[in-house]
Amino acid sequence: MFSFSIYRKPTSTDIIIPAESNHPPEHKHAAIRHLTNRLHRYQLNDTYEKQERQIIEQIIMNNGYNTSIIKQLEQQKPRQPIRNEKTTWATFTYFGRQTRNITRIFKDTHIKITFKTNNTVNKILSLNPQN
Repeated sequence: MFSFSIYRKPTSTDIIIPAESNHPPEHKHAAIRHLTNRLHRYQLNDTYEKQERQIIEQIIMNNGYNTSIIKQLEQQKPRQPIRNEKTTWATFTYFGRQTRNITRIFKDTHIKITFKTNNTVNKILSLNPQN
């Protein structure tokens, strides 16, 4: 019988978007969801599954999240795409809850909202302070 574990490169870090970062929750939860989806996708034996869950919990704690977020994200049902309706997308720069409040006005329209952030790696590392 074969047994599988999840491989991580030796150069792998446990850094995901920190909990206190000013990013949309969808962006923050994406990495956690990826880790848990990978945990469930492979047929890991009990030992490797327990080991992987501990690694995920450690990554989450190191980045300022409560480990209860794992259960929350695992219990969420995937959204079903709306069919036969033309969808228009609008992009908003995420500044926090204020942005979320403003974009709620589009809730009952055919306009879907996506968020972007201004604190990109390029801007952080740029030598030009005017970026």
